[in-house]
Amino acid sequence: LMKAPALVVPLKSKKYKVETAPDETHNGKSAAVLKVTGPDGKDFTLSFDKETGLPVHLVATVLGWMGEEYEQDTSFEEYKDYDGVKRPTKTSIKRSGEPLLTTEVVEFKALDTVPPDTFSEPK
Repeated sequence: LMKAPALVVPLKSKKYKVETAPDETHNGKSAAVLKVTGPDGKDFTLSFDKETGLPVHLVATVLGWMGEEYEQDTSFEEYKDYDGVKRPTKTSIKRSGEPLLTTEVVEFKALDTVPPDTFSEPK
């Protein structure tokens, strides 16, 4: 679910059904909205700032730790350019309208290569 705003391209696959939804205003700016049905049959909406084209809002039904369902509302804000890649530096998540988590990125660096043992089993 969190890959969709970052990568967007997977939404073009036949695994996803994508349609437009009515525009919304998010943080005072006009946003184009997509309604997406994922491979699991669950729907979510993804909104893009009409001026910048960047993802700004994601709403989906998610499962909690005990299997209960929540409406999760995620905002992506304060984009910065890191070596030609625009990334949100602030992400805020609400569950059922209540604040759950806010993250702030203080540094982002894309790796040219990943050491081969990064994903090896610990010894």
